Amino acid sequence: MAALFYVTVPVTILLAGLEGAPEIVADFLQAGRSILIGAGAAMTVWLLLYFSNQWRARQIEAVVELARIERGGLDGQAGSP
Repeated sequence: MAALFYVTVPVTILLAGLEGAPEIVADFLQAGRSILIGAGAAMTVWLLLYFSNQWRARQIEAVVELARIERGGLDGQAGSP
């Protein structure tokens, strides 16, 4: 969901700007090219870190659940030992 948001919103804004005032948007893109590349790279790195942290958290959760099952402590209630 986050990746979809971070891709579609900027593209939608860019396309709306190109439809309304193409010369202004083209000048802005030419002038701020390095800033846009830096922002895109920063967003990409942030998304990669976010998704890798989510993946790792699911792995840790699975290991903890497996340990609880092996010890017989999983009875379907949240917070039980």
